[in-house]
Formats: sequence, structure tokens, C-alpha cells
Amino acid sequence: MSNLLEKSYVQSEELVELLKEREAGNVNFILVDVREQMEYDHGHIKGVDLLKPTSTFQSWAQSFLDENKDKTVTQLSKKHNFL
Repeated sequence: MSNLLEKSYVQSEELVELLKEREAGNVNFILVDVREQMEYDHGHIKGVDLLKPTSTFQSWAQSFLDENKDKTVTQLSKKHNFL
């Protein structure tokens, strides 16, 4: 299952499995929703760790990446693609 975290694109069904595996303690990653607050409020995936909108990317990206350089980060975009 952890090999899914090495992919550049993860299908929604695969993300569901990854979230189950994370809950069981078998994999570790941070799930970041990069949609806007309004989109997040309209609906979001249970298991999202952080909301970091792309509209504010320049204000948070570098520090976020520096703080999490040793962690696997998975991103949810507004097209519902999982990276």
C-alpha cells in the first residue's frame, strides 16, 4: 500500500484505501486540501489534515515544505485529483 504514496497521481479509490491504512497505522502522510475555503466548506474528504489554498500559496509554501521535508505530503486539488 505504501507504494501508492510514490505515485504522482492517486485515484480516489486509492486515496480511500490510503486513508484506511493511515488510520490503522500502516502508512504515514499529510493530506493537504489546496482548494479555497468556500470549496472546502461545501464539502471535503474526511481525513484532510490541512487546508492550504492555492490563492495563498506564496505565503505558506516554502515554510510548509521546509517544516515537512521528511514527510510524505499528498495534495487534493479542486479537480478532485490526488497527488
